[in-house]
Amino acid sequence: MIIVLEGPDGAGKSTLAAQLEEDFTARGAHATRIAYGPPDYSSSAINFFMGPIQVWAEKHILGVNYESTFNAVLIVDRFHISELVYRSVLPNRDQEWLSAEDVSTLNKALDSLSAHRVYLRPRSQTIIDRFTTRGDDLVELGMIDQIIKNYDELMCSAPYNLTWLWDHGSDACKVLGLHSATIAIHNVQEAAAPADPPKRIIKDQPQG
Repeated sequence: MIIVLEGPDGAGKSTLAAQLEEDFTARGAHATRIAYGPPDYSSSAINFFMGPIQVWAEKHILGVNYESTFNAVLIVDRFHISELVYRSVLPNRDQEWLSAEDVSTLNKALDSLSAHRVYLRPRSQTIIDRFTTRGDDLVELGMIDQIIKNYDELMCSAPYNLTWLWDHGSDACKVLGLHSATIAIHNVQEAAAPADPPKRIIKDQPQG
C-alpha cells in the first residue's frame, strides 16, 4: 500500500505521516515513511520523485517475500503536486523541470501502484496560524492564500480518486478508513468540511 500526502505547509502532512507510520507499525505492518524536500534540478523530475518509490517497490512489491508485500505500507510526505503549486509562487524555481508530460507519467506510475492520494486541507485560517507560529525559510505569509488556492484548483480538477481530509484528529487510520494494515482507503472520501471549502461536493465524515 502506498499513501501519498499532499497539502500546503501547515496542513499537517508530516504530523499525519508520522502518525500513520506509528499506527500501521502497531498493527503489524512494515511501515516506511519518506519526505520530499526542494527539487534536485540535476536529476530529472521522474527520477527525483520515482527513485525512492521504486527502491521501496522492488523490495516490497516485486520481491519474493509474500508476507512483506502483503503488509508493506509506504507513506509519502508530499509529491509532485507540491512542486506544481510552489513553483508558481517561489522565485528561482525552474518552470520547465516538471513538464505536463512528467506529471502525466507520475500520475500513471502512482495509478499502476494503486497509490492512495490524500489531500490535507484544514481551514485556511488554521494553515495561516500554524505558518505564523513556526515560520518558513522560503514561503512568506503573503503567499499562503495563493498557495491554498493553487492546491484547491489542482485537487478539484485531479484526474484520479483522492481523499480530501479536513481534520484527521487522533486516529488517522480510522478517519481514512484504514481499519487494518491490509484494508485499502476508500476510493473517494471527504471528511468534515471546513468553513471555506472549494467548489466541490463535500460529504460528512463517515461514522463508526
